[in-house]
Amino acid sequence: MNSIPLIFDSNFFIIGFKDNPESLNEFIPICEKHGYQLYTSLKVFQELDWRLRRNLLNKIHVLNIEKKEVDIFINKNRDKLSPPPQRPDITLIILLNQLKNSLLVSSDLNLVQTVNLINNSSTAMMGSAFLLKMMEEERDGRLKYLLWQLREKIYNEEIRYSIQRKTFYDPVTRIKLIEQQSLNIIKNISSSVTEIYDWSAPEINQLMNLLSNLRADYPKFIEEINDGKYEGLINSFNNIRKEIYDTLLLLNWQTDRGESERVMRIVASDLILLNYLTAICYVYMGGKDNLYNAFRRLESASGILMISPVPSRIYRELMITIHQLRMIVLILLKRYDEAIFYFSLFERKCDEWGFHKQFEFSKGIYYALINLNGGQLIEKISDVKYIRPALRFLLDLAHQLFMLNQVNEMKIILNQAFILSMELKDENYFQEIVNMTLLLYYSSDRTDFLLDLIKFAEGAKKTLAVINRSTMNFENIINEIKYRKIPLIPDISGKNVSANNLPSPLLEWMTVYKILRPDHKEDTIRVFCRNWKLGVNILINIYKDKISRPINQGDIIKIGEGYYKILKSKKQINQRFNISLEITPERNNSRLYIQGSQGFKCIDLCDSSILGLAAQAERKGITGIIKNKLHL
Repeated sequence: MNSIPLIFDSNFFIIGFKDNPESLNEFIPICEKHGYQLYTSLKVFQELDWRLRRNLLNKIHVLNIEKKEVDIFINKNRDKLSPPPQRPDITLIILLNQLKNSLLVSSDLNLVQTVNLINNSSTAMMGSAFLLKMMEEERDGRLKYLLWQLREKIYNEEIRYSIQRKTFYDPVTRIKLIEQQSLNIIKNISSSVTEIYDWSAPEINQLMNLLSNLRADYPKFIEEINDGKYEGLINSFNNIRKEIYDTLLLLNWQTDRGESERVMRIVASDLILLNYLTAICYVYMGGKDNLYNAFRRLESASGILMISPVPSRIYRELMITIHQLRMIVLILLKRYDEAIFYFSLFERKCDEWGFHKQFEFSKGIYYALINLNGGQLIEKISDVKYIRPALRFLLDLAHQLFMLNQVNEMKIILNQAFILSMELKDENYFQEIVNMTLLLYYSSDRTDFLLDLIKFAEGAKKTLAVINRSTMNFENIINEIKYRKIPLIPDISGKNVSANNLPSPLLEWMTVYKILRPDHKEDTIRVFCRNWKLGVNILINIYKDKISRPINQGDIIKIGEGYYKILKSKKQINQRFNISLEITPERNNSRLYIQGSQGFKCIDLCDSSILGLAAQAERKGITGIIKNKLHL
């Protein structure tokens, strides 16, 4: 297949990749897979910073357009260039004319319109529209998700720029033109889809429409999980699942067995993913009842997978994905014997099927199970390459245990994590362990937790001092817990203090480490938080009728807009809880932000690669249904 020359403006790379230039190594192969060869002009290439140029080197053709060629072009097209593009942009237009069947991609609306006007054709495209085209043509779910993330970033910037330039251009007109390009992409691709399977019952077509909408929403669901919108998502998942089950039950009476099996092949992976995503929401909400609900959803997902006719590769990926979360849930439920049984199967299958990343973090599960099931702390890890993933899993598990108030189990896990961190000598891991132990101590005021905290802080301080790393954070914590030395904070006390007048560190996210629920006579919940920026503890009195969602230990909280009563803490509260400030939001004129757990960083339970499994289970029969929706 002949490659299509794809000419990029600098703004595409700057908006999309400046924060993470290495991600170009993922994007460029996708372009090549779709039959594109990347080009730009030397003038435009020089506009990029050195990190972008380094990652594009030898992966994009950089052609030099002489100044004389630019002058000739301007003179020839002077009547069409109003307002004229900048000279580097003109080099791209010249390049477009030199390369046969080429396409120019830019987030500069003026440049795109100029090119299409001069050439009297659509040979230039906005960055967001081009990525939408790529998404529609891409079949791999993981790659489609990467393109979706990139498009969101570029599309948002195109709209934001249109609004910022409202003194020069009408933003509504500009936004409509940007939108029109995307709509044209959808229209062209939709009209090219001709394969439609002739189902015998209209209810099946309705079900296929539901699935196409569902697959379009998977990336949004993952974003909402990361934002902590668990309860709303659970309701949505339950409603969708019920609608699918009801339709399948009806079809069993209306269609022959062969068609029913075909429908089930298409639906099965979506049902499995719905159960899996529901389980994730329950786990992150915390609480024993929610953990049992999560376990039931995972059992349902596993049962559907066992009896569904899905391809073997998809079966393996789904089975490993379900197994890893099921083991975590069993550990949190203290059902260690069952977790050990599943672990033996999981580790063997990871090795056999080539799931290397999952195999690495399985070492963390192993250490957790050995410690929590009455074994001894492991002093030495056999293979150094497993230290980091094992440590990351243990710290994520400790956070979940803190949310569940399983303090004894959290103590065991943190001690194992500290032993592993001594081998790594990584300041960030030391800091995370000490911070979590600090929360553990303040939440319960137990002497054994205090001794652990001193041991971890002093151990980290001595280890880092030997390798000439900063030890200030650990010295501050030692001073705080040993000598009750608390950092000085600005005098901001008052009865009606606006959030706009508060120092910026007080507006940072804070971690909730203790909650005192009110009795029937009280109307406020006392929430004790750690402000990591200031290095102090803060008490927030929240009116119970103003909390939009349950607040849990381990959540993070932030002061928002409005007015607040701020007092220096009373002596008895300070002595008991080591509180520096007491904050009470004004009842009807303030806003607090609360977020739940952000989950397991080590394994990425919402790994975008799972999104492709639903779409790949059975393609034939769906393609004709999907018209104006992006599908995953």
